[in-house]
Amino acid sequence: MKISILKKGLFDQKASAVALGFFKEDVKKKSFPSNCKKGLTSKITTVFSQKDFTGRAGETYLLYPGDKAFPNRILLFGLGDKKKFDWEKYRQAVARMTKRLDKTEASSITIALPGEKSWSDFNPLKAVREGAQSILLCRY
Repeated sequence: MKISILKKGLFDQKASAVALGFFKEDVKKKSFPSNCKKGLTSKITTVFSQKDFTGRAGETYLLYPGDKAFPNRILLFGLGDKKKFDWEKYRQAVARMTKRLDKTEASSITIALPGEKSWSDFNPLKAVREGAQSILLCRY
């Protein structure tokens, strides 16, 4: 397995899957990462409106956009409550995301990290390290 850290835009890479983490509060407000493409936000908003995905911890929803402008698969994964979020919950969320994507034929994955304002203890380097460790342990 090869893990790379790239500063390219979320959708500028040719990954076969993109994983987006959402807190429950973000789903209620229909709030998206700043680098999320407009055509995709309307598809995800429909999922939110139908209450098929609520952002609770452990929840996943696999979306097939059917548009060449997007990767074949978009995985929404729940992060739970922002106020209760910590590094252990982050590791668990990444592990659940990995297990869900392992059931697909996705050969490469791009993960959007929760933003700096998402939770008080956020550190981008630690997020990458903890996420990579969770993926490796999950696939061991």
